[in-house]
Amino acid sequence: MKIFVSHAPADLALAKALVECLTTCLDLASGDIQSSSVPEYKPPAGTDIALALKDELPATGAVIGLVSPSALASSWVPFELGTAWGAGKPIFPILTHGVDLSAIPAPLTGEHAIRPFHAPDITQLVEALEKLVGASLRPRPQVDAAIDSFVKGQPSYDTAQASLDLSRLAAKKGSEPYFDGYSFSELVQALSALEVLVPADIARTEEPVKSNALQLFVANADLMTNGLVSTWDADKGGGFLYHQVALKLLPYRVVQYDKLPPNRTYKQISLSPVGEKFVTYWNTVEARKKSEAADAEAGAEPKKTPSSAPEA
Repeated sequence: MKIFVSHAPADLALAKALVECLTTCLDLASGDIQSSSVPEYKPPAGTDIALALKDELPATGAVIGLVSPSALASSWVPFELGTAWGAGKPIFPILTHGVDLSAIPAPLTGEHAIRPFHAPDITQLVEALEKLVGASLRPRPQVDAAIDSFVKGQPSYDTAQASLDLSRLAAKKGSEPYFDGYSFSELVQALSALEVLVPADIARTEEPVKSNALQLFVANADLMTNGLVSTWDADKGGGFLYHQVALKLLPYRVVQYDKLPPNRTYKQISLSPVGEKFVTYWNTVEARKKSEAADAEAGAEPKKTPSSAPEA
């Protein structure tokens, strides 16, 4: 795999068209370009996308992210882009209609954002991929025709996306709370998937402990409130949390970079307002679970857990 296209399910039509455009413009071998749900370009069954992006995608590979309203309302696209960013892989965010640069996760704002229906941007993307992944550019007339066809297909992509977005919106009403576009369960699932190996000396155990970003986030939310600093020793508690947890949480906006005076040479990450609300709701849910377990053990009628809460 040399190129991976990350997208939300609602953007399948756009992702398929983009993959077809790139394979027409570049001389790519079978398996060089993959996307999680585009037919004929799916990774092998059972592939762990996060591990593949970290371990199988070469340093000269690229991750293209279709950043649409649907993608921002989902957990998977930010998760895949965050994984690639954390692994130091080149990222090309493509911003669809309804998304501007201020809406994308902080780590990606430094990347050159591409507009999918602006031919010069797609041309620039194709030429950048040619140099990065070492794929030969096909004859210019063929390239220009493929890009023109992709750009002119905009109405059909928008129609397909709008249809699925409406379905998602209908399902969202009356459901669990959302945090900056993520449902509570989506955010729990995404953060749980970010594996973290805690060294024995930090965990105060004989062997390293397997954990995940969710567990370490909610357990250390109070510490994150005061801020974690980039220059702290990465082999000790606070520094370990900064480098191995907080950086992975940035794409989900539960933590944020703090604004520091210009003369400061370090960076600081702290709990964001979204993260504070998420942790509060998490603690409430966990407290209810313990109460219900205690009631069940005592033979009492379990208390009902509300299905919704104000959106963060």
